[in-house]
Amino acid sequence: MGKFDGYLICSDVDGTLINDGFKIPEANIKAIQYFQSEGGLFTLATGRTPQGAHLYINEVNPNAPIVCQNGAAIYDNSMKKYLWTSPLEDYAYDIIEYAVKKHPDCGVEVLCEGGIYYVRENAYTTKHMIDEKFEVIRKDYRDIKEHWLKILFADGKEGADKIQKDLSMTSFADKYQLVRSHVSYYEVLEKTTNKGKALKKLKEILNINAEKIIAIGDNDNDGEMLLAAPNSYAVESASEYAKKCAKYMLDADNNDGAIARLIEVLEENMK
Repeated sequence: MGKFDGYLICSDVDGTLINDGFKIPEANIKAIQYFQSEGGLFTLATGRTPQGAHLYINEVNPNAPIVCQNGAAIYDNSMKKYLWTSPLEDYAYDIIEYAVKKHPDCGVEVLCEGGIYYVRENAYTTKHMIDEKFEVIRKDYRDIKEHWLKILFADGKEGADKIQKDLSMTSFADKYQLVRSHVSYYEVLEKTTNKGKALKKLKEILNINAEKIIAIGDNDNDGEMLLAAPNSYAVESASEYAKKCAKYMLDADNNDGAIARLIEVLEENMK
């Protein structure tokens, strides 16, 4: 038996696993390999799609299904299929039509199991497509008949700030889960969807001891996951909300190899 048998680390990606240059520090890669070699399960909880996270998935080789799209889905990379999804209850035409009318410069993406649909393009959706190497599928939102996992509004910081402020004060805030996942992105998910709900579902899928689940993150969209995990850490550079939700503060940030430090702390606490 390995010293980490039964343990699960669920890590956020941007701002936690990867550094500010969008690379995984070598110390993290080596520490994850060591953790897995001693029986530990390591996975990701990200706002990205499996396609958008594939470069990092290939580097760290998660040995448990990943939480993706801010908790809207759980994806098994080894089987290349979704195990569970939490889609929007209906086709959310109303919020798209409202946002586009009020914010005509915003870009719009609709994300489904079958792909990412570009509904309304701008410089920020183009950057998203290039950065995450998405296949370009252009479609009118009224023609997307799959289950919608989430809607993403994209704009510059000032534009995204305005979208967030506007939508958060409407009845849409009661109908949907609204999440600021990035300086340029504001997302719409099913009302109860978040990384914490998905982490609880992952626990059921893996049938593991909840007391051995460790979550780590840095941003507001990690808050529910940090609250849901019995053992949770916010990195040094985390948002105030993430720090408030986490049980512990880690003395390292994403540029210092936060995951490597987390595994060191876990090992120290086992002595």
